[in-house]
Amino acid sequence: MSDSHGAGLRPRFAGTTFATAAVLAAAFTLSAEADGPRLVRMSALDLPEEVATASDVRLCNDGSLLLGVGGNGIYSWEAGARHAELVVTLAGSSFGVIQDYSNVGGSSSGSVAFSSSAYGVYRQDDGGIRSFKEVEIVGDVDRRYARTVAVGLSRSADGDYEDRLAWLIAEDGTVRGILPRRAAETSHWSLAGDLGVARILPEDRVLIIPGIEPDVFVYHWDGRLLDTLGTGTFFADSPWRISPDQEELLTEPSWFRAWLSRYRIIDEAVVDDRGNVFFFVRHVPTELPYPAHVTSGPQGRITGGLTVVDRTGNLRPVPLSDAQVAQMMELIQDAGYDITSEEELVRGGAIGDRALLEEFGRIMETSDIPQPRRTRVCWDLVHAHIDDLQAATKADCVVEAQIADARLRADLRGDRAVILLRGDTYGAVATIRQSEAFEARLVPPQS
Repeated sequence: MSDSHGAGLRPRFAGTTFATAAVLAAAFTLSAEADGPRLVRMSALDLPEEVATASDVRLCNDGSLLLGVGGNGIYSWEAGARHAELVVTLAGSSFGVIQDYSNVGGSSSGSVAFSSSAYGVYRQDDGGIRSFKEVEIVGDVDRRYARTVAVGLSRSADGDYEDRLAWLIAEDGTVRGILPRRAAETSHWSLAGDLGVARILPEDRVLIIPGIEPDVFVYHWDGRLLDTLGTGTFFADSPWRISPDQEELLTEPSWFRAWLSRYRIIDEAVVDDRGNVFFFVRHVPTELPYPAHVTSGPQGRITGGLTVVDRTGNLRPVPLSDAQVAQMMELIQDAGYDITSEEELVRGGAIGDRALLEEFGRIMETSDIPQPRRTRVCWDLVHAHIDDLQAATKADCVVEAQIADARLRADLRGDRAVILLRGDTYGAVATIRQSEAFEARLVPPQS
């Protein structure tokens, strides 16, 4: 693969990192039960500067890694190499400027599938970059066996959300919607919390965990529903119950961290070619308190957003902190746009100027959102086989971190896994903390 557009925007980040020693020490914690799965730590990965703030990871068949980096693109990196190579970016293309590359679907049959957290599922091959589905809020993307699957919310031509939550994308670009949306239970706000998981399984099966609605689903590639399981089957909760007055608070970082700390969530799932499925179930042993004054809290709270025009002519909201709003107001006024107050900006002034959008991207690379508090975060390892998903077993706290909003991404080829504890990527391209990564072996229970 080759560099197609250049480096794009480069993120800045603070020196705050995960407690590496704690992560690696906990990474080889084994199940207290003899018949449970095991995670055996192999080695730490020293991520080079280009991918130090990666938000997602996929293993390639040749052993290299694909890593998504907010604001820049997707890089290819071989473990131990001093530098990573940019292989995919939307910078300079017609697909927009502000992208976070938070979902790397992976590479197969000469194509790389990926998405931002919003606005589109993309595939790059020898013919360039194409968008096959305008998923407005993307929970996850996966690509394997020359197939692509995505979970998220998409709007129809009339502006309403479509009645499906997952999408099968064939190699010729044909899109099939699966998993009917239970509208009364669906909150588009909670998708911003990256609670969805999509994985392509062996034997033409697809695993869908919507996150914003309860249960875990297995579909056949032809669209048939094969199985529905409660999240409790995998020792997890369904954190989808959100009252109307809580919905908008999910976009406020400290409130979202506190809300998430009350649930056991399936943060990630990986699968091997033998049908072993491993779930990483995130939980916080000590619940975080809700912030006392979210709506009048410290500078850096998310109060609203700028509305920009995407390539289809639709208005696209971008979350902003108080300080970022002030900086962008100054830029907009200097550029001669007729927006005279912060209130009008937050309410939504349509900006379509590419140079101005690039300046906005640079502003959003730095964040004054308060750093998350330190607290213990655990991921249990849960194993099941696709032939009997009901028979799940668990190993407690096989991975551990010390930052309240730590999230885990992983991929698996054979029994080799790469685990990524990603840096904070709250917002469109803002990345303020380095990621941690290590290699491990995932071992199913002894039969």
